[in-house]
Amino acid sequence: MLNKDFFRMGKLISVYGKMLSKKQLIYLQYYYEENYSIDEIGEMGNITRQAVYDVLKRSILKLEKYEEEFALIEIRELLEDLKKDKKYKERVGRILKDA
Repeated sequence: MLNKDFFRMGKLISVYGKMLSKKQLIYLQYYYEENYSIDEIGEMGNITRQAVYDVLKRSILKLEKYEEEFALIEIRELLEDLKKDKKYKERVGRILKDA
């Protein structure tokens, strides 16, 4: 469960992180962005390894749920792909010109 793609988790944290509790966000940042182990996070927070794991697991599920509901990352990636397409650029240019 926690072995999610670090790049994807970075995107999820960046887009939806503010929707989490402060503790959830900090633990995710320590684990995915600062590369702290679960044991190290537990020591810093003076909590058990299992408690850290539970917070991370629940936080990941929340982030995945937010993406499933809002699809902001998926939409952003689709728009980036479309921007690379020359026909897309021409079509957007015509639409904006006509507006």
